[in-house]
Amino acid sequence: RHAHRRHARHAVRNRQRDGAARRRLYLYSDGIYEIHRPDGSLVTLEEFVAVLESGRPLPQVVEIMHALLPPEVDFDDDVALLEVAIA
Repeated sequence: RHAHRRHARHAVRNRQRDGAARRRLYLYSDGIYEIHRPDGSLVTLEEFVAVLESGRPLPQVVEIMHALLPPEVDFDDDVALLEVAIA
């Protein structure tokens, strides 16, 4: 039951700068978004998906998620994030 949460996928459709629609499929482990903030609250999957839907490059997505961690703390779990462009 828990295994489906550890490795998930999400399809996102967003727009390129020229206005053309683009579709992406993201495969990720739960370590990228199961983050404890300094106040003790957890980042939600919905918050992570909102970052994906922003259309930012993957290195920026990882930086944004890492910035939610307390200072000088790294991800607690494995982090996997793969983007597949669908033509």
